[in-house]
Amino acid sequence: MARSINEWYDIIDAEKRLQNSLNGLQPSIDSSNKLLSDLTTSKVADHRLWMFISAVFAWMLDTLFDGHKAEIEEILSASAFGTLPWYRSAALEYQHGDILVYTNNRFQYQEVNLASRIIKYVSSGSTFHAVTLKVAAMSNGRPTPLTVDQLEAFRAYFRRVQPPGENVVIISIPSDHVVINLDIYYDPLLMGQDGLNILSGLNPVETAVNEYLNGVEFDGVFDLNELTTRLLGQKTNGVTKPYITSCMSRPDGSSTHTPILNYATAASGSFSLETLTVNYIPNV
Repeated sequence: MARSINEWYDIIDAEKRLQNSLNGLQPSIDSSNKLLSDLTTSKVADHRLWMFISAVFAWMLDTLFDGHKAEIEEILSASAFGTLPWYRSAALEYQHGDILVYTNNRFQYQEVNLASRIIKYVSSGSTFHAVTLKVAAMSNGRPTPLTVDQLEAFRAYFRRVQPPGENVVIISIPSDHVVINLDIYYDPLLMGQDGLNILSGLNPVETAVNEYLNGVEFDGVFDLNELTTRLLGQKTNGVTKPYITSCMSRPDGSSTHTPILNYATAASGSFSLETLTVNYIPNV
């Protein structure tokens, strides 16, 4: 932890008093507090000002070392081989179509090629039997599953870079589908029965729902309370009282919807809107 300027000044002064050749410098007994007091009342000896300047430089160097240490510790923590943060970093470093080379005791790419890094979304988790990676590319700002060829190549990449013998399950599938039914009480002065804001002609409910779904962190939680809060934020556009009457989701490829009572996570890591049904009720 970095020492203060005053602490460094007192350290320098203590060292000065150990040097017999400097005994002639006055005052013989000094401190950072005494220096600051003397500066308010009179001129002080030049050597005391140089001691103070040196203390400032020592403090600055101390602070820089603290920052450097914290940065190194963060890198080491995130890159510890075989940890969940390491799995996430390794997934993001995958370069589609580039050759892996075994060098410095590990498989790696000869150079960084950001254009080949197709993994834009990733989460890592573990069970008793395996490490689970959910991954996705990006299309139009949204998660999209890897193609068959991309997924096969990505799995081959992980078989080389992962800890030997570890069971890694890689998931890259289309977004889970959400069905939402709402009762929306609206201000007739601001909104029509069709749900459109009178002045802008936009639909604030649809906008709020889509913005919320798009904003859910990859492999994060879809929370009904947060969605209600987002809808309440549309009061200036005409929404007065939003009620979620029902909400369900299903993984892509499944025909079975599961009710969302409070919150849910997606098998794919992300959600997309399948159906939004809104019953608009004038609040009069």
